[in-house]
Amino acid sequence: MAKIDLGGKLKIELSDLVMQEAERIGVSLSAISSEGKTELSGPNKAYSIELSARFNDEDYAKLKDIADRMLNPISEKPASETTVRPYGIPWERLCLSIKHQDTLIGFATNILYDFEDNRVNYFSGVAISPEHQGRGIYGFAQRIWSAPDSDILVTRTMNPKVAGSFNRIKEGYLAFPSGSEAPELVKRLLSNLFFENKGFPSGIVDPTTLVWKDCYKGIEDRSKTYDAKIICLVRPGIL
Repeated sequence: MAKIDLGGKLKIELSDLVMQEAERIGVSLSAISSEGKTELSGPNKAYSIELSARFNDEDYAKLKDIADRMLNPISEKPASETTVRPYGIPWERLCLSIKHQDTLIGFATNILYDFEDNRVNYFSGVAISPEHQGRGIYGFAQRIWSAPDSDILVTRTMNPKVAGSFNRIKEGYLAFPSGSEAPELVKRLLSNLFFENKGFPSGIVDPTTLVWKDCYKGIEDRSKTYDAKIICLVRPGIL
């Protein structure tokens, strides 16, 4: 097991199974904290993932380009400028820089914060260059960002494969949508996270299916819109 302290509440434990998977798929792991860089697994692999509380300036400039080419927010602003954040609540970010032979080829990032005494982990974005997809890197990155102890995990996506894999990352958690209207706690959380605490917008997000109408615009054709699905995983016993 690898224990990682990135400062604040960003404390992560990666199981032996995760570390073994890193070896199997050929990924080196490291962490950047105020104390410097710590190697978590054997170096000199084809791929590497670096965990930190913020992207360094050089990587950030490159990942902005990756995000703007591959992600598609409804806003007319570039994807790199449309990060969702909880409204009026302090938060911390977990950043994963994904590299191939020291070249940045992708990233994943999530936001962690406390909402009504519950620890929330919002998976805010991932992008991997097309030529490096299909090699298990996305699934492995998902294991890392979902590792922090959390009461509620949230994401939104228009990709059915992402939705399916997200539903399976926390065994035993209650998954929403569930076929009936979302609990009030879930609706309050989504109002705070996506809609500046102005109430749950039933005319925009269906309270039963959690489908967000016209959430995304096309990357090449901005006149096209696409629905997104919000998924919440809730630890049993807190509703």
